[in-house]
Amino acid sequence: MTLLRWIARVLSGLQIAFCVLSILGDQSSWETLPMADKMSLAAMGVILLGMLVAWKWELAGGLTIVGGYLVLAKIKPAIWDLWAMWIIPFIGVLFLISYQGNRKKTKAARSANERFADVEKSTAAE
Repeated sequence: MTLLRWIARVLSGLQIAFCVLSILGDQSSWETLPMADKMSLAAMGVILLGMLVAWKWELAGGLTIVGGYLVLAKIKPAIWDLWAMWIIPFIGVLFLISYQGNRKKTKAARSANERFADVEKSTAAE
């Protein structure tokens, strides 16, 4: 699961860098944008925030990324036709899979530690 986590992190880092460069290179005025475009930019902001959050909290970040993408798709349904935009929910799903794998690994390690502690207690009691 570590590999999946790092793939998701690298892809999210590239996505964030691309969006920042796009924003810096754009000369459009916020006031002249149509409301749908403003809402789309807000949804992208939520997605990018989710990508940053996912580096620390994979579940919260992954859900935010996928949720933000669904909001963006509701605002602009044509996004489903742009295969390059599918990378966004893919990154979110990678973070969610990584979270699930780490959760199982943590639960198994905790269970093994508890069994070891029980064995130590039983041998110490004898």
